[in-house]
Amino acid sequence: MSLEQLTDDLNALADTLAEPDAVRSDNPPATLFHYTGPQALLGMLGTRRLWASDALHMNDTQELKFGLDALGDVIDELVSSGAKESSAGIFLLQESKKHLRPKPCETFIACFSQKPDVLSQWRAYASDGLGYAIGFSVAGLKKIPAPAGWRGVGPRLVQVNYKPKAHRAALKEVVTPIFERVEAFWATNPGDQAKSAALTHGASLLRHVLGPLLTQLKNPGFEEEAEWRLVLDWRDGPMFKPTSAAFRASRFGLTPYVELPFRREDVAEIVHGPRHDPLCMLVTEVALAKYDIFCETLSRSLSSYR
Repeated sequence: MSLEQLTDDLNALADTLAEPDAVRSDNPPATLFHYTGPQALLGMLGTRRLWASDALHMNDTQELKFGLDALGDVIDELVSSGAKESSAGIFLLQESKKHLRPKPCETFIACFSQKPDVLSQWRAYASDGLGYAIGFSVAGLKKIPAPAGWRGVGPRLVQVNYKPKAHRAALKEVVTPIFERVEAFWATNPGDQAKSAALTHGASLLRHVLGPLLTQLKNPGFEEEAEWRLVLDWRDGPMFKPTSAAFRASRFGLTPYVELPFRREDVAEIVHGPRHDPLCMLVTEVALAKYDIFCETLSRSLSSYR
């Protein structure tokens, strides 16, 4: 096999491996809900922009790292399955893992839930019950364009998976075919320059596919959130220019984010938190009219929390 053939073979794998069967995002609901506070709601209605925040500023301290730990187990298993110490697979997988270590301004996430009325979400993300769950149509979310100048992956709508067994299966599904192709190339091409080029192509593809995949693999303790995400990942190429991101103050300090435009008709439903006054929906109707947003369904949480 020539280097050109290997490159073509690896490139052909990219689309196939983009969404492994073990964590495939099948059959999303018609509406997904973004829990938020009053100030953020006004900002979204006024600008018709969603914020996708830097993954390193999420409330899960294991964000991205949870999947990386599982990747380490998969790498160790593949390397110990008969590969020699100096094999291409060791260099390829260890190099890719090193480059997958999270860095600021590389991965941005906008979070949604398929559940519109979960008490833990009201308390954690929606001003302790005085916020809103904004229901966006999935059809609209899938049409959101990338920010100007974006050269990475996304925005891509994916479902979060909370099952460690599925995480390992998905990672093996991605890593194994790339591992095997680069190993086979090394076995028949003794030249150091060709081997180095093969490693470069293989590692690039792994970074390209595994970067977004890691955002789907989450600690089982968060399973109640039933999360879906719009993911943007900048791992395949130079780091995203910081001047292209905006910044906001948060409990984590300065938090980078990118803005994602939505259409007025993409807001399908707004659920009011459990601590709202029963008349709150009348006020929301006036606000929606001011910002020229038509929302078919307004409701209030059924949770008995105050």
